[in-house]
Amino acid sequence: MKWRTTWIVVFQAAKDSASEKEIIWSSAKQYALKYHAPPAQCFANEDGGGKMFTKLDGTPLKGVQGSDKLIIVAHGAVDHLTALKGFMSSTGAVRLCRALFDAGLREVGLISFKACHIGQQNFLEDLIAEFTKNGILVGWLKGYMGAAATVGSRGKPTEQITIEMHDEDGGAHDEVLHGQRRWWIINGNMPATKSVGGRYKGYFTESVGLTEVV
Repeated sequence: MKWRTTWIVVFQAAKDSASEKEIIWSSAKQYALKYHAPPAQCFANEDGGGKMFTKLDGTPLKGVQGSDKLIIVAHGAVDHLTALKGFMSSTGAVRLCRALFDAGLREVGLISFKACHIGQQNFLEDLIAEFTKNGILVGWLKGYMGAAATVGSRGKPTEQITIEMHDEDGGAHDEVLHGQRRWWIINGNMPATKSVGGRYKGYFTESVGLTEVV
């Protein structure tokens, strides 16, 4: 089952270098093309997306429904998005929940992170907890298990995921992950009575990575 529609949000730090910004914007534009997402459904906290993206002002996410997919493109770490690093007294999950709530998000079927390392530890679980506290409903969260690089042809992007492996001799090398090892998906807090996209139903138990996801 396909999602009703796809929304895209870019979180970009103003202090990022030109190359860091290019990585994010190249990826975000590829996904906007892939899902035919119009500017009215593509938002960014900083300028840089040209006519394809709209500034994330006000509450533009209030139109997102439980049958929709939200893609978040950002530089990431295991416990936060680097663009939302300013409030050091709060966690990365708290900061992202606050940003999405302020932008009008109240429900969504899937949040798919195009960000490095965000699925490796407990960020997704922590974000579900914050959503629940703040009244945001979500069906599923998906995050990558290593460093992510957008590859593929124009309008047909995919992510190559790598992790650093340590050798017995003390050296290290990057290993490319394949299949279900690339990501981590958890089910969210959406009530069973709520009609949402059924793409992932039957594939998971709580906090278990899935084998067939997009």
